[in-house]
Amino acid sequence: MILSLGSGSGVNEICCDIPCLCIDKERQCIFSACVNMKGVWKSKKNQVYHAVYDFSVGTGLYDICSILTKQFPNLSISILYQHPSPSKEKLSRLAYSKSGFLSIHALVDNLVSDIHFVYDVKEGKTCWNKHDIISTFSKMIDLFTRKKLLFSEELLISKIGESEVDHPKYGCTARMGWAYTRKGDEKTFYIEKVN
Repeated sequence: MILSLGSGSGVNEICCDIPCLCIDKERQCIFSACVNMKGVWKSKKNQVYHAVYDFSVGTGLYDICSILTKQFPNLSISILYQHPSPSKEKLSRLAYSKSGFLSIHALVDNLVSDIHFVYDVKEGKTCWNKHDIISTFSKMIDLFTRKKLLFSEELLISKIGESEVDHPKYGCTARMGWAYTRKGDEKTFYIEKVN
C-alpha cells in the first residue's frame, strides 16, 4: 500500500494497481480527485481512498501507519511525498519537518517499509534537491535515529519534454498532473531503515 501525502488530485494513484491512501490538507484537491475517479480517468481497480487531513499536525500520520500495520500485518506500506511544495516559507518548512519526523519514526519502528520522494527540478525556479529535502524532513531527528537510516542515490526519472515517467512506485506511467505542467525534470530518492 502507498500512503501518498500531499497527493493533490491523485492522478497517478488513480491510474495504478497498487492500493493507495491519498491524503491532502486541501479540500479542493480531494474534490478534484473524486471527479477524476468518476469520469476523467479510468481506474484499473477501485483501490484508491482519499482523505482530507493536515499530516503535519499532531501524531496523526504515525497513528495512521500504526493502525494500518495492526489491521493488516502482512501489508507492506510505503510513504510517498510526491511533488511537495518547495516554498521557503517558515511555516511550510516546519510542517514538512513535523511530517518527516513522524514518517521517519514510523520507518524506524517498522510500521512502514520506506519513504519515497518524487520532486521536480527546473533551472531558475524554486525547486527541491535531495540535500534540501533531507535537511528539512529530518530536521527534528536526533543523531541516534539518523544512524538507522539509509538514503538512496538520487535518480532522474523523467527529463524535460518526455511524456513518460519511470516512477519508483508506479512503474512506467504517463507524465501528467503537476509534473506535466511544471515542464522540468523529475527526480527521486528514498529512505530505508538500516538492518
